[in-house]
Amino acid sequence: MDKGAKRNRKNPIGTIVAIVLGLAAGVAAGYAIIFLGIEPYETAETGFGTFMLRYVAYLLLIFVAWILGIVIHESGHLVFGLLTGYRFRSFRVFSLMLVKTKEGFAWKRFSLAGTGGQCLMSPPEPVNGTFPYMLYNFGGALMNLIAAVLFTVLFLISGRIGPWAVFCVLCIALNVYTAITNGVPMTLKMLPNDGYNALHLGRDPEALRAFWVQLKVNELLQLDGIRLRDMDPALFDLAEDADLTNTMIVSQLALRENRAMDRHDFAEAKNLIDAMEDPETALIGLYKSFLTLDRTFIDALERGSEADTAAFETKEMQQFRKAMRNYPSVIRSEYAVAKAVKGDEKAAGECLKRFDALEKTYPTKADLDSERELMELIP
Repeated sequence: MDKGAKRNRKNPIGTIVAIVLGLAAGVAAGYAIIFLGIEPYETAETGFGTFMLRYVAYLLLIFVAWILGIVIHESGHLVFGLLTGYRFRSFRVFSLMLVKTKEGFAWKRFSLAGTGGQCLMSPPEPVNGTFPYMLYNFGGALMNLIAAVLFTVLFLISGRIGPWAVFCVLCIALNVYTAITNGVPMTLKMLPNDGYNALHLGRDPEALRAFWVQLKVNELLQLDGIRLRDMDPALFDLAEDADLTNTMIVSQLALRENRAMDRHDFAEAKNLIDAMEDPETALIGLYKSFLTLDRTFIDALERGSEADTAAFETKEMQQFRKAMRNYPSVIRSEYAVAKAVKGDEKAAGECLKRFDALEKTYPTKADLDSERELMELIP
């Protein structure tokens, strides 16, 4: 077993680092707001109302700087991806998503727990089993560092007092925070970061292939509208001795499980879920939650009111389902529990309404078709 991977799963070092850096960024923001943006303008005649208006205005600047930091980060993935042969597929900030389809570009809505944004691209074809991956993965962090340097220069020439100086300090702090938490290899609560992915891609050709397959499958789903069940089965092949302590390789196994669900091969899906939930595998939090959804759905379909929904109803899963309430597999599993397990037709009907509402906004029609078919299996 890769001991480093095992330590990374058991030691919440990534979360600790993120908290410490977040506190540091907060201190920098507080210092800038008080000592650069408010205090220099305070006089004995300044009223409390004026003070609060300034304070609220600077809090809004934090939000603007935060959004800008995300845009800069995802733009880094885009720019460095294009420079190394990748092709644009989608660009997301929070839940607003620009998607390239056969018909052109379209605005959609999508969110993923543990992420503030995402830039997905089609990968270049491998040559001798490899393709560029370092700049694409590190591109976001690099762009944040470049932005931090530029905002430092702007701060130094700004007079160092006033709203613009405050905004520059906020952008410096948030871009440095984003660069470190994404560029320094670590695993956060739900997902490994870009640096962690890049580091482990270089250690195993199977991991690099799994990364390529993930991006290629997204292209086939999103751009070509091909469902998982209709894709070439060879895409999902794994070597018998594949290292399941590598998170990227486990993601390949997750794709196989997703394909089994789309093929309604629930026996295979359960076997793959069992394999990924083995304590010796590098199963990340996000995949664990999705596997719980699938296991619950299968149990509800096969055993009805006798299905075991304990894992589905834990506090952690309730929080996940709330954060991902408009994700098709979340709605599909909640529908199965409401209708097949609890016999709650009203709740099942609400699930159907939520699912129908996704038709106009969800970026991947192939996924919706697959999930709707699964829901139709529930008696």
